Amino acid sequence: MIIKKFKRFTIIAITVFVIIVAAIPVVAQIPTQNPIVQTQNNSLKLVTRAKQLYQSGRYTEAVEIWQQASDAFAAVGDKTNQAMSLSNLSLTYQKLGQWDAARETISKSITLLQPSSDKNQQILAQTLEIQGKLQLDTGDAPSALQTWQQATAIYSKLGDHTGKIQNQINQAQAFQSLGFYRRAITILNDVNKVLQTQPDSPLKVRTLLMLGNAFNVFGDLQLAEDSLQ
Repeated sequence: MIIKKFKRFTIIAITVFVIIVAAIPVVAQIPTQNPIVQTQNNSLKLVTRAKQLYQSGRYTEAVEIWQQASDAFAAVGDKTNQAMSLSNLSLTYQKLGQWDAARETISKSITLLQPSSDKNQQILAQTLEIQGKLQLDTGDAPSALQTWQQATAIYSKLGDHTGKIQNQINQAQAFQSLGFYRRAITILNDVNKVLQTQPDSPLKVRTLLMLGNAFNVFGDLQLAEDSLQ
């Protein structure tokens, strides 16, 4: 009886990845005719345009603009924001299914962020998050798990609780892909306890969906139904 009832609540959890928000530095008040400042201003406009294109699903156009932004930041030696642009370029390539280009681009981004410093830790964590998604989507769950563990550690160090929770959920997804459902359930239960004290959010929804699906596969149908409800 419960199996029939449960079928109504079976939902496949979909991982939602949002394009990272760049931590763009503020340009000092220098005469606007200065070519470096002018290039920096142009870079910021390119980033804004690329985000708009990405969010509207115009990925092919976004690729071109992200590449232009990366080149513009490189021209003024801004490695952090160049890496940010390349990370988003990789994410856009992933949307297009261009996996080799996505791998090459994310690798360049991580190289630019090494050695890591305090000022680029946030971008590094976001870049690792995108790399983990790429690894999982291309069938390398063990590497994805390791990458997301690194991102979680950085977010924890920065005190970014949302980033930490996001990557704990990502780790649970990797564990599920590897068949370790009990390990995934443990992580998701811990995350769910934290989120229960917070307002409703996409993270809370994603956690409950994944928890419900994990319980379902593991055979705990009542707990699965409770989570999905």
